[in-house]
Amino acid sequence: MLMIGPDFIAWINESRRNLIINAISMKVKFDIGDIVVERIRPTIKFVIVGFQNELYYCKPLNADRRKPIVYMERDLVLIA
Repeated sequence: MLMIGPDFIAWINESRRNLIINAISMKVKFDIGDIVVERIRPTIKFVIVGFQNELYYCKPLNADRRKPIVYMERDLVLIA
């Protein structure tokens, strides 16, 4: 039988608290409506239509009916 002691429960509570604090303090690099390009192939311009965590949902500027393409934050560059 597995015995769970108070030290283990304190460690779990601390881990949960750290995850919640990190989620609340997460900074968003791009906002909805920003125009971005891919870091590797900067030929097509995209507009940010949504985001969740570090995933950004983008649509090409000229294609309204296409499904959004998902990119990670590190793969996009903001166009000023």
